[in-house]
Amino acid sequence: MKNVTINTAAAWAGTFRSYQDGDIFRESNIDLSAGDLADRLGYLKATVDAKPDLSDTNTWTGRQTIDLSAGGGGSPYLAALQVIGEMYFSTNVSHNANSGLLMREYALADSSTSLYPVAETFIVPQLTGNRVYTFNIAPAGNFGRRIRIVRRRTADAFTATIASGTGTLAIISASNAGWVDIEQSSAGGDWRVVAWGGTVTSIDTRTP
Repeated sequence: MKNVTINTAAAWAGTFRSYQDGDIFRESNIDLSAGDLADRLGYLKATVDAKPDLSDTNTWTGRQTIDLSAGGGGSPYLAALQVIGEMYFSTNVSHNANSGLLMREYALADSSTSLYPVAETFIVPQLTGNRVYTFNIAPAGNFGRRIRIVRRRTADAFTATIASGTGTLAIISASNAGWVDIEQSSAGGDWRVVAWGGTVTSIDTRTP
C-alpha cells in the first residue's frame, strides 16, 4: 500500500476519474482516481476550515451578512433557536428591508415571582393582589443587559413591585399603567433602574 497526498490547495472540480469497461485495472489508473478523490477532500477540508466556528471566538473583518434562515443557506438549528451567544460590533449594524431586531415578550404571573431575564419585555397581567417580581442575575458578568417591565392595565387596584436580590427597584402604582427599564450594571452585575414612565414610585436611583 502507499499513501495518497490530500492537497488542501486543490481547486474544485465537479467530476473525478473512475473506471469504465475496457480500462486496465492497474496502479497508474488507480492513482489517477485516488488522486482526484484526494483533491476533492482537500478542497472540502480547506473550505470547512476557513468557515467560522460559532462555538468559538471569531473575528470578522469587512462587510458580513449573517443569514439565520434555513432556506437562505443559514443553519436550521440557529433559525429555530436564534442563539448566537455574545456578539460585539466595532461599527454600525444595519438591517435589510423588512427586517430588524426581534424582541421577546414574556407574560408575568399573577403571583409574586422570582425569575431570570428570559426575555426583553415583561408584561404585568391582571392582578388580584399586590405582587413583587424579583429579577435574578444570570450570568453574573452579563452587564449591559436591559429589560422592560410594562403594565398596561389601569383597572387593578394593586401594585406591581419590581425588585432585585438587593431590594425594591421601583413600584408601578395601583390602578395605573407604567413601565420600568432595568439594566445589569458593570459593578457586580446587579440591576439598576435606567428609565421609567407612567405612574411609577419608590424608584431606586442608586448606581450599583
